[in-house]
Amino acid sequence: MHRFFIPKQNINADRVVLTQAASQQVRNVLRLKANSHIVVLDNTGYEFEVEIDNPGDDMISGNVLSSRKVECEPDFRLSLFISLTQREKFELVLQKCTEIGISEFHPFVSSRSLVDGKRFLEKKDRCITILREAAEQSSRGRIPMLHDPVMFTTALETASAQHGQVLFAWEEADLSVAIGKLGNSIKGRSIALFIGPEGGFSEEEAVMAKERGAQVISLGKPILRMETAAIAAAFYLLNYPE
Repeated sequence: MHRFFIPKQNINADRVVLTQAASQQVRNVLRLKANSHIVVLDNTGYEFEVEIDNPGDDMISGNVLSSRKVECEPDFRLSLFISLTQREKFELVLQKCTEIGISEFHPFVSSRSLVDGKRFLEKKDRCITILREAAEQSSRGRIPMLHDPVMFTTALETASAQHGQVLFAWEEADLSVAIGKLGNSIKGRSIALFIGPEGGFSEEEAVMAKERGAQVISLGKPILRMETAAIAAAFYLLNYPE
């Protein structure tokens, strides 16, 4: 069934009113008929099966048939702290890491970042749309939060204060601390993962991360593109066997 995130206040007991954007998609793109079933989500981890009854109206509504907790949300919070980069690469990371299960995105600007925060803010609405559509497509129960960009030092402070474990991926790290060798020591209820820009983190930034309690790790022998590194590392952390 087609899935749509809508504001929680649009779900009232056994009745649901879709947003204008969702209504337009149901009516003009999907061309669903009366009595068709869809799934709506309130962005709190619950989904509702709905039978629509007025597909011709401007704001489509319907009856709630059932509700249940979404089962595919991760068991722990994994936040991706990632350097700003070119729009196409950044949007790819947002889309694929949302599908994988990232809970929050924290963009930052480091010494080798290619894009500044101003350019990002100009495209933030588009990024939020990408997150919502990726969450709908992948049957997520929540849309990941997208924070405004900050400088690298502020990102480190935020990660240390808000997460029980901080993993800092650096291509100069010893292979003995490769992500595939960490085992269950990487598991926790709240993990921050740092992925640097195309040119990597500087040695000074790696030292700074260590001083703030981060665990510097390697992603293996190959030197990965930043978007590959983000997607591969996120997938590994969220799917590593217990």
